Amino acid sequence: MTSQRLPTPAQPIFWDQAALEREQRRVFDVCQGCRRCFNLCEAFPTMFKRIDAADGEVDRLTLRHLDEVTELCFNCNVCGFVMCPYTPPHQFEIDFPRLMLRAKAVQTRAHGLSWRDRLLSSTDLMGRVNSTLAPLVNWAMGNRMVRRLMELVLAIHRDRRLPRYASVTFPAWFARRSRGMGASEDDLCHRTGPHSNSQKVALFSSCLIDYSYTSVGRAAVEVLEHNGVEVARPEQQCCGMPSMSVGDLPATLQKASANVTMLLPWIDR
Repeated sequence: MTSQRLPTPAQPIFWDQAALEREQRRVFDVCQGCRRCFNLCEAFPTMFKRIDAADGEVDRLTLRHLDEVTELCFNCNVCGFVMCPYTPPHQFEIDFPRLMLRAKAVQTRAHGLSWRDRLLSSTDLMGRVNSTLAPLVNWAMGNRMVRRLMELVLAIHRDRRLPRYASVTFPAWFARRSRGMGASEDDLCHRTGPHSNSQKVALFSSCLIDYSYTSVGRAAVEVLEHNGVEVARPEQQCCGMPSMSVGDLPATLQKASANVTMLLPWIDR
């Protein structure tokens, strides 16, 4: 759905700072009258606190206040998909997660991407490097001195639980297993052709499965194959959500386009 309130990045108004600010204030004003999301995440209590300090006058919020709320949203989408009574097609057209993504994208276009956000959104690079050094990296993430340093340099709270890295990544396990079974990707392409009678799955595993929760990926493959489903894992890269979360829309679109290009032939088969 697109409108003046819910524009897409292809529309100039999406990138207009003044239009964005007007929409932020409009949405914040509706939200303060509802407050159903008061306990979902830090974004909402902070927003209500700032509005209350301004005697309920949203127009008195500064740009710093607007940016503070944007920074606290991590786009879980619970407020939009579960809680909000004003999502489209309601006339108020409230889509808070989408608004926060827009605000981050506008900020990033205007000021560039920080080295921290660029690093943390490079999940494939981080995954490959950290999996290679998994024992050392996992030890470091459990060391209080290292975590204090990470908090100082990367602004990752010392008590934030971080996923551990697997020494054997899921793509490596899958490739090794396929070779052990005598099945190359070409074999799987042939076996999953239009004349095959078996059920077929092309698995998109994601960064968390590839580098951290590899046991989930292994279990999925084993359950599928146990039920007679042939499984292939096409070449793929990060879905782009980490880049989207920091407002890097060009990187998001590049990753999405690459994945579509790689997965489309499997869908056609």
